[in-house]
Amino acid sequence: QLRLSEGGSLSSVPLTDEALAAADCVVITAAHDAIDWARVGSTARIIVDSRNAMAGVQGVTARVTKL
Repeated sequence: QLRLSEGGSLSSVPLTDEALAAADCVVITAAHDAIDWARVGSTARIIVDSRNAMAGVQGVTARVTKL
């Protein structure tokens, strides 16, 4: 859990299909090999990819923005 200076906090959640589908936006900050990027790309609606993890991934239906 990450505590914010404004008093709130952020916490991680398991990377399930339900969590991906429910997210307003998925932000990729690390391109770990253990992640099934095709599943992320076909389940999430919007992805902000700061590590180019989605490059070359087949079957992506999400709107992907590269940073």
